[in-house]
Amino acid sequence: AAPTTSSSTTPAPTSSSTTAEMVFPTTTPISLEDLCCDCERSSCNGHGTCDVTPKIKECKGAIDCRVACNVHIDVAVLMDNAYLDTAVEGANMLQSVNAGEGLVAVSYTSVNQWISGLSDASSAVVPELDKVPRLNSEKNEKIYEWVYDGGTLVSATDDFGDNNDFLNAIFGWNTKRKYLYGGEWPRQPAAEGTCFDEQNGSPDTLPNLAYVTYNDRNRLPSGAEILYSDGARQVSVWRIAVGDGWVYMVGYDWNAGADASWDWVLQTALTCDENAYEEYEESSSGSSEATGPDEDTDTESETERDSDNRGTDRDTGKDSTDTDTGKDST
Repeated sequence: AAPTTSSSTTPAPTSSSTTAEMVFPTTTPISLEDLCCDCERSSCNGHGTCDVTPKIKECKGAIDCRVACNVHIDVAVLMDNAYLDTAVEGANMLQSVNAGEGLVAVSYTSVNQWISGLSDASSAVVPELDKVPRLNSEKNEKIYEWVYDGGTLVSATDDFGDNNDFLNAIFGWNTKRKYLYGGEWPRQPAAEGTCFDEQNGSPDTLPNLAYVTYNDRNRLPSGAEILYSDGARQVSVWRIAVGDGWVYMVGYDWNAGADASWDWVLQTALTCDENAYEEYEESSSGSSEATGPDEDTDTESETERDSDNRGTDRDTGKDSTDTDTGKDST
């Protein structure tokens, strides 16, 4: 089946031949005058016209102009009913993606077509899984390379660890989900100076809705950044850089529908461009000196990011039989 596209009210880019690139969330306090540059002023990388007085004279990719150019993000959303409840959690998460300004959800009803569609997307979403897609090493590698080359993959967390198993097989991790924590989830110091900074509108806490499942901090991969947790072992939102891309895991499964705080986290993860955000932070503070979290907090968030982050225990031959090859295979 062909992918289904649904969009928010943000106008589509003027050029369909150029792949859409990531933009900032609307809450980011960015000065357009500081971000629009001469070298892309007229074309905006094929996505419109930049009409803001340029301040930056040397472009670094499309980062400097994308905010002023009304660029949208294509988000590839897995909606294969062989692996997830597309009528509840999948549909609710899809709706929350589309509610984000500048986000255009493209749903794929086959995991194989979803993998193929990643090449046309800047970000991707895996809702709560009821069953692990057992992919062969070639397809796991395609997902890995897409993230490594700059894609952003956001996964929900499920009750039985299927989402963890799916990511573990792709990235060679050993993450483990834990079930239900009774309180709210405070923002952690690792969020400071990122798209999830308090000054960017990040919620102070995330509610413990039905259902929120957390990850065991001691099982996170080296280099993981803990954004929301109980301050100890229970982690509800974390992320890790993989090459030029990012993987996020969020504890909410959207079973209870949209929630303003969790939707903010989802939409910010899909739109975040940390390189450009750091440039803004440095220019606005007048200093490039980073402010790190307290010494007694999540020390693994301080770990220097490995340029690869490919797990040493990665088994590229795991589950070499693809159970989905008979369905919409590409």
